[in-house]
Amino acid sequence: MTLRVKLRIKAGGREVLTSALINTGYEADVPSILLPKKLAEALGFYPPATADVVTALTVGGEAFLLRSSEPVEVSVVTVDKAGAA
Repeated sequence: MTLRVKLRIKAGGREVLTSALINTGYEADVPSILLPKKLAEALGFYPPATADVVTALTVGGEAFLLRSSEPVEVSVVTVDKAGAA
């Protein structure tokens, strides 16, 4: 079952509060977060200064993604507390 949670994402002195889907079946070899273009813009990741283009296999076929090595800090926000991921 896919779940939606509230996240606080910090990167480069910027911070956004957003929702995210978890438990979607997406797997990666390293911790990863996929950001839509508007959220990447808000965090200063788009347009990218440097990024790798990677291919991901999806249900709809191949998708081309920009991968940045810039670190982000992600916290799950609940009604009564927040926890770092």
